[in-house]
Amino acid sequence: MSKIITIILAVITILFLIIDGYFVYTYLSSKKLVCESDTVGLTIMYNDKELTNYITRGNIGFDFKSQNSYVEKIGIEEYIKSIDSWFHETTGGECKKK
Repeated sequence: MSKIITIILAVITILFLIIDGYFVYTYLSSKKLVCESDTVGLTIMYNDKELTNYITRGNIGFDFKSQNSYVEKIGIEEYIKSIDSWFHETTGGECKKK
């Protein structure tokens, strides 16, 4: 019985490390647009073609799938400009590319 528990824990640990590794790789290898205001924050990670991930802080929604569809239509650079403008108008905050 203890061998089975050990194997299950090992598999869970390996899966966790793989998933965590993917998110760390995505975070470190992507360009970022970091938007901050007094109440909310939005970090969008992207490459030359699409959004790769995002992080929000506070009461702000972000529909990743529909935003990526929008990126396909207008291109990533236009999308980044539009998010920067939207965030400033909506929250009074600022966005910076990193």
